[in-house]
Amino acid sequence: MRVQAVSEAINSDRRRLLRSATMGIAAAAAAGLFPAHPAPADTGNEIRPFRINVPEEALLDLRRRGGRSEKP
Repeated sequence: MRVQAVSEAINSDRRRLLRSATMGIAAAAAAGLFPAHPAPADTGNEIRPFRINVPEEALLDLRRRGGRSEKP
């Protein structure tokens, strides 16, 4: 019986160690998801240009599937 009690104590210690190691790894991984110095938010209210490049073929396909003519 003494051997079984010692074995259970070792298993309990092993589980505690593995749980602590797992939590440490998870915490380190979660900390790596966030930047150390986040970029400041833009506080200006001015209008800035926004550009997008969409291939003409894709626009034609969308117009064709939408039932619209190719030229507005």
